[in-house]
Amino acid sequence: MQTHAVKLDLPAGYARVVNPVRNSIVITAAGALEWNGQTVTQPQLRHLLTVSTQLPEVPELHLRPDAAAPYRVVDEVLVLTKRANVQKLSFVGNEAYARF
Repeated sequence: MQTHAVKLDLPAGYARVVNPVRNSIVITAAGALEWNGQTVTQPQLRHLLTVSTQLPEVPELHLRPDAAAPYRVVDEVLVLTKRANVQKLSFVGNEAYARF
């Protein structure tokens, strides 16, 4: 019987927010990040990306930056997806910018 415990501060709720088919990242005009409609930090996003790429069937990832989203944040998210080895990345919502 183990009598020793290690306190871990695990992020709550990740299993419930990683969709096995398709996930969405929104970058707002203010630079906030949303994963499937829930606000997340960059470290949380990094973890979610890692979890999603370790699923048996890798889900699609849809990236939807707001037109006014800071380029720096969009670039940082792209770096996170590359480091997580995301294989199925699509930019969505671009059709809204087809006409200027």
